Amino acid sequence: MNNIDWFWIDKRRLRVIKKILNKVNGYAQEIANLSNDELKNKTVVFRERLLNGETLDDLLPEAYAVAREACKRVLGMYPYDVQIMGAIVLHQGNIAEMKTGEGKTLTAVMPLYLNALEQKGTILVTTNSYLALRDYKEMKQVYSFLGVTVSEAVEYGVSEDKKVKPIHKRIAYSADIVYTTNSALAFDYLIDNLASSAEEKYMPSFNYVIIDEVDEVLLDVAQTPLVISGFPRLQSNFYSISNTFFQTLEEDIHYKYNKKKNEVWFTTDGFFELKKFFDLEKVFSIKNKELLRHTLLALRANKTIEKGKEYVVDDDKVKLLDRSSGRILENTKLQLGQHQALEAKEGVKITPNQRAMATITYQNFFKLFKKIAGMTGTAKVSEKEFIKTYNMAVVVIPTNKKMIREDLPDAVYATLPEKIYASVEMLKKYHKEGRPVLLISGNVELSNVYSEILLKEGLVHNVLNAHNVAKEAEIIKDAGVKGAITVATIMAGRGTDIKLGEGVAELGGLVVIGTERMASRRMDLQLIGRSGRQGDPGTSKFFVSLEDSLLAKNETYKTKKYFYQYAKNSDYYNPIEITNKKLLRLVNNSQKISDGSGEASRNMAIEFDESLRLQRSIIYKERDKVIFEKNKNIDKFYNILFEAISNDVSNLEDDDFHTVTRYILDNLTYDYREYDISYSNKNDLKEKLNKILLEEIDKKKLYLQKDYQLNNFFNFCFLKAIDISWLEHVDNLEQLRNIVMSRSVASKNPLFEFYKEADKSFDFMKENIKSSFLKYVCLSTIEYDEKNNIKIVF
Repeated sequence: MNNIDWFWIDKRRLRVIKKILNKVNGYAQEIANLSNDELKNKTVVFRERLLNGETLDDLLPEAYAVAREACKRVLGMYPYDVQIMGAIVLHQGNIAEMKTGEGKTLTAVMPLYLNALEQKGTILVTTNSYLALRDYKEMKQVYSFLGVTVSEAVEYGVSEDKKVKPIHKRIAYSADIVYTTNSALAFDYLIDNLASSAEEKYMPSFNYVIIDEVDEVLLDVAQTPLVISGFPRLQSNFYSISNTFFQTLEEDIHYKYNKKKNEVWFTTDGFFELKKFFDLEKVFSIKNKELLRHTLLALRANKTIEKGKEYVVDDDKVKLLDRSSGRILENTKLQLGQHQALEAKEGVKITPNQRAMATITYQNFFKLFKKIAGMTGTAKVSEKEFIKTYNMAVVVIPTNKKMIREDLPDAVYATLPEKIYASVEMLKKYHKEGRPVLLISGNVELSNVYSEILLKEGLVHNVLNAHNVAKEAEIIKDAGVKGAITVATIMAGRGTDIKLGEGVAELGGLVVIGTERMASRRMDLQLIGRSGRQGDPGTSKFFVSLEDSLLAKNETYKTKKYFYQYAKNSDYYNPIEITNKKLLRLVNNSQKISDGSGEASRNMAIEFDESLRLQRSIIYKERDKVIFEKNKNIDKFYNILFEAISNDVSNLEDDDFHTVTRYILDNLTYDYREYDISYSNKNDLKEKLNKILLEEIDKKKLYLQKDYQLNNFFNFCFLKAIDISWLEHVDNLEQLRNIVMSRSVASKNPLFEFYKEADKSFDFMKENIKSSFLKYVCLSTIEYDEKNNIKIVF
């Protein structure tokens, strides 16, 4: 569709929303006349009407009027018409674009209350635990007043050695409304599907979710799949030596680095150097594959992963950063040894490299909900991607008061020092006027550079980056005070309003200085949106240099030409602003390329996860059957065991005495001498092995004398077989995802290669489940503990 089509669609949407708004306002006086008890009783009435056949859409106008009146009586806040409009969009399963300061927290109360009437589960997801807990504590008073249960599920205040018990999680998720974070919710889902019993499971079925800062959750952090790791691999000692080897190399001689694609590879000379350094006969022999892999990891760690932008060293640990907010991603690591390579680079303790146990992308996770909605200040520019991926339209809600912020044109300079000097001069100018200034950089290191400069200038300021994120809300809240200077990374403090201090509006409001154009236009708009909330005055301006990472990664011949043309006359203390319109277009085009690259990366993540999504659904359903259908027919378990033996015997490459003996020891019994294992053919061998199996089960029956005990034993063994086989499969695919990317060099489609290999791996896993089940049944030991309870030891 062209832009005109979208324009008229938006107009029609707003007309429909305004009609519903008029109905809500039509109930206002009637609801206002109710006593507190009558208002509270409306929840009971609404639920009865739902049971009698009415729908949530039927109830919406009156239910919103009730929630609105409750907000007024409990919080002293009466939602504006524009907040009601946003709430209508959220119930419709779309995205409400509401500018910063328009009251999204209060807006969410109405659709949460309406959908909670069905008691099928309603969840509000936000980007960090501080915001989730803040909103929960503030809004739970309204829900309690209306007789709707509410909880939070972010494990607040729980240390690593004292995990929340499943029963506490179950209680939290059983509430009508749950406040949590995107990462806590997704990891809870993955952990829940690793549970080994019904008592350990706690997640409800997914019904309705509202995602706050929806563009950050579903776009910015959705490029990387969520992975739960466990079962440490054998630790390698190649990380440190590989990093030392890298220090001996020279760029363009031993390796090449492509900034634009952020790719690095060894040259022929590099491989000769590797051969000489490690004294190898053949670099590409099978025995050297691990060494070669580690040298490649060291190469990537030193060239493609940027300190201060993608990770920091905090408390002698390498910690990853959220690309969109600059916050530390706690308990998150790069996979397949890349994190350990970074640790070697930084000279900190190398942590164990663990296997992937469970994984999912945010895209496929949130698609598990029957209805998704979202709210943010910047989503319209990415509407096509939201419609394509999530079938959610973006509706721009008008501001309650007219926007009067002044957005100044970008200032472009040739060199980074010129840009820094010019931006600091602008900061000093506005600071002298008493206006608060929020200066935002693209990474931690640059924010520290600005901080050093301001200290030398004698300017008191706050720094908000990954190193002091604990004080985030407090720092950002005071950023609007007269004369305040706040240096922050990208969107730290997102979700917390910057309210203007006394007398600041008269001076012109908050000044936002962007020290570079960000990777996405949405991020720029988020920065600008910190100023000018609720009709406040304000100013915003971006400073750009031709050495910025955005331009470096999307460098063209023209960029280089302009750089050499203007850089030769640069003077750091007398920066010259470049007004060339073609150059400004280059900057905008670089951002569009970066935006497109981000979208392509997200689409790739979805496509790679698609195969695993189907497999994950099959396995999780099978696990739930084993856990909840405890009275499974024992004959079915016997059939699986016989089938496992049949498959294993068919796959025996050599059926001589030693091979069969080894098979019996590894899968059936350690006491094989009791059995006569002479046989004439494979069918005869199967019969002999089936007999061994039955005799081993008879030994178990001495302890498991009742049918339900034997059934539970089989259930337990089968679940363990599923889990171990699935974990191996998931870890295999995580490694495969990286391996197949290199196959594009051989003119092969990486995605097709991945699907093909993933399908083979899944078939192998299904057979492995049966073989593992056989092993766990036969080779496990049954004992009694001190309390005379049966204990199974594998």
